[in-house]
Formats: sequence, structure tokens, C-alpha cells
Amino acid sequence: MFAMTVRVYKSVILYNQRNVESKQESVKGDSASSGAVSGSSVGMESDGEDDDDEAEAPENQTIEDASTKENDSDEVNIDTTNMDSFLAFMSDESYEKLLDLVSGTCEEKSCTSSKRLDYQEINQDTFLVTSYILLSDGSVYKSDYNMKSGAVTFAPTDYREADIIALRNKAEEAESLAIAKEQEAESKKLEDAKKISDSDEDKASSESKKNSISINIKNKKTYKLTKKVRIKSSKRLKSIKLNGKKIRFKKNSKRKTFKLRSYKGKLKKSRWNKLIVKDVTGNKLTIKFKIKK
Repeated sequence: MFAMTVRVYKSVILYNQRNVESKQESVKGDSASSGAVSGSSVGMESDGEDDDDEAEAPENQTIEDASTKENDSDEVNIDTTNMDSFLAFMSDESYEKLLDLVSGTCEEKSCTSSKRLDYQEINQDTFLVTSYILLSDGSVYKSDYNMKSGAVTFAPTDYREADIIALRNKAEEAESLAIAKEQEAESKKLEDAKKISDSDEDKASSESKKNSISINIKNKKTYKLTKKVRIKSSKRLKSIKLNGKKIRFKKNSKRKTFKLRSYKGKLKKSRWNKLIVKDVTGNKLTIKFKIKK
């Protein structure tokens, strides 16, 4: 409106100037006046075009906004929250590199998510850990990570998720079988060791029987003075002591029999009496007993 007012004002000035120059030519003055009016009309038409330009601006603005929204809608938001289990064995730098590779592939394939499948292969010789990643379109990719160098790769496979599950189940069965075999081997080892131990005990028992000493009175029991004591040995007797005092027997003898009252002077009435018998091989038998009052 302001532009139109200026143009009209200029037309009025022009009109006045033409009137001064052609005071004597009234007809020309009229023509000038008409021209001035025409100028005013042109100015107003021009103003109308400007208004049209201003009116068209919001429409252009709307088109640009729609284009921006369309571009924004083309961007794919990729969910990688199920990938963080890689951090259990992968460095942060390698993990970020893997995420970039996964995100790039997802953008190319218009996938919205990725997750690490619960199966991996480890090569102890090359320090290589192979994992499998499932994309939202059902495709399975393989990631190789070198635990020594930190290098990481990402490549497609012909597997489907069901194939990876089958591989995992097969690996678990093999592991269970290996554990069962290991336990069986350990059990057999213990059983063999027990057999050897029992055999040694039997041999020791047999040897003990061959080189044994026996006494007919029991340990920590009470007997009368009339009790007859019988001592037998598979080897020759070396010594017999009652409360530290020697009891005589025949040389090279394997037996000795005596009554307790025969050694009444060596016995203790209210305390434990100790009878110790030894043979020539070093075997020893000790019996403690009491005497009835």
C-alpha cells in the first residue's frame, strides 16, 4: 500500500510540472493530466503484481517444507540395542566400527534392527571369534573379531536364523557329550585308584596276618586275676612287657600263656594295666585292661 502511495504521489508532481510548462495549451494539459492518471494506473497495476508475488511466497514455503519432511522420512532409524553383548569380549573401538558396518548395511537394505544371535565359534590358535548377526529382513551376517589385533569384519552368509539355532544345539550336544566322557573317565580313574588301594590293603592285611600278634583279652576291658592270657605270634616273640616290666618266655618261642595272678605284684588295681607284645619283625600289639577288685 505504501509503494502504491509513493507512485501516486510521483504522478501528482509530474502532473503539476506539466501544467506549468503548458499553461497556454489547455488541451496538452488535459493530455498530461490523462497521462498522469495513466501513470497512476500503471503504478497501481504494478503494485498488484507485487502483492501477487507476496501471496505466492507461502505456497513456495509449503512445497519446501513438504520436501524436507519427505527427505526426513527417508532416514531409517536402526535399533542396535541387542548388539551390546559384543562388549563382553570386544574393545569399544572395535565395537563402534562393527556398529558402523551394521548400520551401513541396514541403511542399504532398509532394515530397522539387528541383533547378535546366541552362538559363536572361537579359534584358540588364531584368536578369532566368529559371531552371527540377524537383521530385521531375516538375513544373517557373520562378524569375525580378532581378540589379539582388534580387527573386525562383517560379511553376508547363506544362513537363516534356524540354521544358527541348529548349529548352537549341535555345539551344546557335543559339549555335553564331551563333559559326560570326561566325567566317565574321571570316575573310571577314581575307581581304578580305589581298586589299587583295596588291593594294597588286602596285601597289607594278608601280610599282617602272616606277621600278626594276637592276645585273647580285649582292649580296655576288666578281668579277674584268674584270667588266663594267651599270646600268639606268626613270628618269633621278641619281648613281652606288663606295665613296663619284662615277662620271660622261651627263646625262639611264638607263644606265651600265663595267669594274671602270677604277676599280681606287677598289676595295678585301680588303673589301666598295659601289656605290650613285640615280635622280631617289629610288629607290636598293645592291650590296656583293668583288674576286678
